[in-house]
Amino acid sequence: MGIKEKIQRHRGGLLENTVMLYILQFSNMALGLVTQGYQMRVLGVELIGVLGAAQYATNFSRSSSTLALSTPPRRRSPASGRTRTCSTRCSPA
Repeated sequence: MGIKEKIQRHRGGLLENTVMLYILQFSNMALGLVTQGYQMRVLGVELIGVLGAAQYATNFSRSSSTLALSTPPRRRSPASGRTRTCSTRCSPA
């Protein structure tokens, strides 16, 4: 199998996966819109508010923990006393 044939085969797979991802995302949004009225009727306005607050708190804690994990550690340089950001090969102080 040549390189051109491999590239053509991968392009078809990429296009198919992209289309399926769009279908999944739009069906997810449509299902949420369709079921919103039913949720309001069954749960009521007060419980919908509690559910929204819980979702907000969960998303906030998830995003803040992700942000905290993505920042590199900081160490003090013994010579200057200044703080510097360590890369992956930060020497121990």
